[in-house]
Amino acid sequence: MPTDLIYTFNRLFSNSQTRSLFKITSMRKSATIIFCFFLLISCKPPKKETIGILKDTASFPVLVDTLGIERYLEAFENPIGLSTSNYGFYFIGEVKDTVFLNPRINFSTSTHAAILESSGNEQSEANLAEHGNKFNKYYQLEERKNYKNWKQAKIDIQIDTLNKIASLIPVLLSNREEDTICIGYGRHIPLIMEATDSLGNWMPIQEMYFYRCGMGVGSVILPPNESVLTFAPNFVGNFKTKLRLKLGNHRSKPFWGSINYQQFQKLY
Repeated sequence: MPTDLIYTFNRLFSNSQTRSLFKITSMRKSATIIFCFFLLISCKPPKKETIGILKDTASFPVLVDTLGIERYLEAFENPIGLSTSNYGFYFIGEVKDTVFLNPRINFSTSTHAAILESSGNEQSEANLAEHGNKFNKYYQLEERKNYKNWKQAKIDIQIDTLNKIASLIPVLLSNREEDTICIGYGRHIPLIMEATDSLGNWMPIQEMYFYRCGMGVGSVILPPNESVLTFAPNFVGNFKTKLRLKLGNHRSKPFWGSINYQQFQKLY
């Protein structure tokens, strides 16, 4: 290296201002590198929305259909507009690991009628007396107590889209109150299904079933820590969207399905 160049280099680094400038520049570079490092490790990909096959495996029981429930269901036709819901009772009571479905639950006060509905066969008088009022305890025609209804009570809504029965989606409703609640009326649970429209807004695709005359229609009550099981329709259409069930102010977890877009519209 030439002598004059070495002399100039030494003069440059012997200057205190020059040394300070190099220190500041190095610190800035280090700070920039550290900032970029933390920015890189903090940037995580957004969480994917886990909507699809839905089963609450921790608590959803195994369903056993020994009676051929499909024989007792009304013929299903995919609606072309807003439809009336029809969620009946296929089990009521305390849930164990296995639930045996009963498509003919009748809350009638008539012992004979109740047994015929549950079995379909004539029974002896002894059997009628033993089994006749099995479901009647869940039914009240008069207001003997001011129970919380499905809008006020704590209720879990669980869905199993993985294990359909007769192409229907099992739905389990459980009473999480410390007291008995009202879960339905007549033979109906006031559930409806909602879906997201093309703008992402949740809209009803069903409306509640109402009796034209309420005379003689009682309330279905559910003790604490007991459940009812019903089935939701498995709609088919050309509009893929998110679906959920709604009971009063309670909503299930969303799941994917398909409907006809006209199901948002009321026909009459």
